[in-house]
Amino acid sequence: QHALLAIKDLISHDPFSSLSSWNSSLQFCSWRGVTCGRRHRRVTSLNLSSLQLAGSLSPHVGNLSFLRVIDLSTNRFHQILPPEIGRLFRLRYLSLEDNSFQGNNFRGKIPSELGSLSKLLRLNLAAIISLVQSHLHLGTSLACMQAYCQFLLQISRPTSNWLDSTNYLTGDIPVEIENLKNLEYLIFYENMLTGRLPDSIGKLSKLQALHVYTNRISGNIPSSFGNLSQILYLNLAYNFLEGTIPVSLENYSQLEELQLSYNHLSGAIPEKLAGIDSLFGLLASNNLTGNLIKLDVSDNKLSGKIPSSIESCVMLEYLNLKGNFFEGTIPPSFKKLRSIRVLNLAHNNLSGQIPKFLGELPLLGYLNLSGNNFDGEMPAEGVFTNASAFSVAGNDKLCGGIKALQLHECPKQRRKTGVHRKVVILASCAALFLLLVVASVCAVIHRRKQKKSGPSLASPLEKKYQRVSYSELVHATGGFSSTNIIGDGKYGTVYKGTLGSDDQVAVKVFKLRQRGASKTFMAEINALRNIRHRNLVRIVNSCSTIDFQGNDFKALIFEFMSNGSLESWLHASSPESQDFKNLSLLQRINIASDVALALDYLHNQCETTVLHCDLKPSNILLDNDLTAQVGDFGLAKILLAAGGESFSTESSSICIRGTIGYVAPEYGMGGEASTHGDVYSYGILVLEMFTGKRPTDSMFTGKRPTDSMFTGDFNLHCFVEAALPDRVMEIIDPLLSVDIQEEVQTRRNGPRGRSSISIEKALLLWCIKASSSRSSLPQDPSVDSSQNVMLAKTVALYTSCSLQETMISITNWTILDLTKFFPLNHANKCSPLLTF
Repeated sequence: QHALLAIKDLISHDPFSSLSSWNSSLQFCSWRGVTCGRRHRRVTSLNLSSLQLAGSLSPHVGNLSFLRVIDLSTNRFHQILPPEIGRLFRLRYLSLEDNSFQGNNFRGKIPSELGSLSKLLRLNLAAIISLVQSHLHLGTSLACMQAYCQFLLQISRPTSNWLDSTNYLTGDIPVEIENLKNLEYLIFYENMLTGRLPDSIGKLSKLQALHVYTNRISGNIPSSFGNLSQILYLNLAYNFLEGTIPVSLENYSQLEELQLSYNHLSGAIPEKLAGIDSLFGLLASNNLTGNLIKLDVSDNKLSGKIPSSIESCVMLEYLNLKGNFFEGTIPPSFKKLRSIRVLNLAHNNLSGQIPKFLGELPLLGYLNLSGNNFDGEMPAEGVFTNASAFSVAGNDKLCGGIKALQLHECPKQRRKTGVHRKVVILASCAALFLLLVVASVCAVIHRRKQKKSGPSLASPLEKKYQRVSYSELVHATGGFSSTNIIGDGKYGTVYKGTLGSDDQVAVKVFKLRQRGASKTFMAEINALRNIRHRNLVRIVNSCSTIDFQGNDFKALIFEFMSNGSLESWLHASSPESQDFKNLSLLQRINIASDVALALDYLHNQCETTVLHCDLKPSNILLDNDLTAQVGDFGLAKILLAAGGESFSTESSSICIRGTIGYVAPEYGMGGEASTHGDVYSYGILVLEMFTGKRPTDSMFTGKRPTDSMFTGDFNLHCFVEAALPDRVMEIIDPLLSVDIQEEVQTRRNGPRGRSSISIEKALLLWCIKASSSRSSLPQDPSVDSSQNVMLAKTVALYTSCSLQETMISITNWTILDLTKFFPLNHANKCSPLLTF
């Protein structure tokens, strides 16, 4: 308590009186922003984010030795960050960032004591205005750090509150960065860093991304960079690097993107680097074993011949070699680049004839060969038929081509002799005859195979759209018109579109400028590549290319769900409006059953267990028959069977998976993702379906009801649990009241009478454990997630005969409960829908 009061004393400005509760009249664990442990009354979390507090941070914060979380983001703290933070050896999360219009104003060095935080998982220093040059002496004990420096000391949209909006990091990259052994992402772009790239970066064996572009780095690329065996993205563009490209970079077996443009590099491109054939690629036409998409080494001093091994990059779409000293001819191996869309070889010393196969590349839309020494006849097919799509300026020895080029005619070749002509005709006839024979044999074999194989099981959409281009998606969505938007999230926007004549689809376009969007794209691909189920949204196609401005573009195409999301039905507008929608009790039960079946499939029936990690109403889509289909696998995680390992495409394993209100509590404390987390989210979903209350409803976020039965922390669990068993009808969705009353009246008038119905309800209410899903960790270790999910489906179906019991949380029920309280003969009498 004394440490917290000391922190309050140094806060000079509290505009909203947010800390008014910090006084001796209340126990300190009840103060705003303070969270204490369950087993002891020690402070474990201090969250003062977005309160617009001003002042300095007291050194007494170091006395809160049990702290795990400190979040001071979006305030106006100033002066020195106290080194006493280094005492907090239990600290896991430290956030000083600003995501709003004010920012922070910490000054001084980053305390070297941060290196003592052995359990720290995330350090966020983004958008700190006055951070001076720091030597990151962080030691060797920092367990896992991600550098968020892309906006460090740089405000892109200044407001009237700031006098200087462009501060930059200066100085050298410290050699001591080698101590961050577990570093995965190192991002220093768009600053004013100088000096050389430290050789010590090559010791960061777990590094996956290195972005140092747009600085003033000079010197050579260290050969030690070849030790970065896990590197995916290497961007050193827009610096003053010189020398040759190290041969050691050929060790990059997983490289996705290499950017070395706008430097002073010289020498030849290493042969194996240009021909890496095992690059971890992006999705193209549902083929997940892609290749390098973009290669840009323009405006350097590279020389020699263009490596012919570049033919291995069969999925290459963008190749920019302009502004170098390459010589020789265009390699014949370029004919294998069937996916190339942009090819820029301008301003080199290339010579010889322009190959005709360039006109045969089906997707080539822009070709620049200007400023070279090409000669001979210009091709006139493919890209060469559109004068605005290619440039050959500065090649004075060219002739022929289309009229728009206004080149002189090529000299005519002398006619062949009559004997030579006869030989050519005879050889052509013989070759044509052999070709016809081979074609006939192949046709017969193919027809026989078709008869044996039977009809194809592929859907009409999959047959029709084997490959979708960017221009087709532009046309299908009306130029990505805002009127066609049917959903919008952090990583992507979903548009309604029409492919072909009348096939409606949903096109999810990823916001690639949003950090983590590319990883989300890969997560959905890896999750959906091998799964098929009637209750999972099916991917129809995909598109990974560049747009008309040359920017990266990624999209997924799904079947269009005409009834939208479950969110729009549960929280629709008022009954008086024209777009009012409502689900009956039976429809809600069926939807809950569909979602349970989908989870059971993902957890137990797939070859590898798939975790959804973001189950909520907005990710449950409804088709024409109101059949539920689970979608949005952007946070999905795949558990491998061998050794319990896992695969995830997210940038960090410590990010909280899911949406606030639906995510399992242990995820917030750094717990590993598991099937129990999905089951917990499913329990929240069921409660929301039958109460009509979101877990983030205003009544659960800081407000407490006046009713005396609600005491302590108040959330959706407490809301339901407190109403059992006598007040269930008071907490159900009001839109279900009429439906339920009609059902109850029907049962009272039935042959069994009112008393038998009351007996059924009493049996359920008193025998079943109520509202026990406060944590996704199972109480019975022998019960796995599949049992929980299928039990949830069973209980939902059982409610078709016992209406009020749907409100009861099902997350932690056990199979023992099922066999004890739901005898087979009783269940079968109740509802023909219930089967075991």
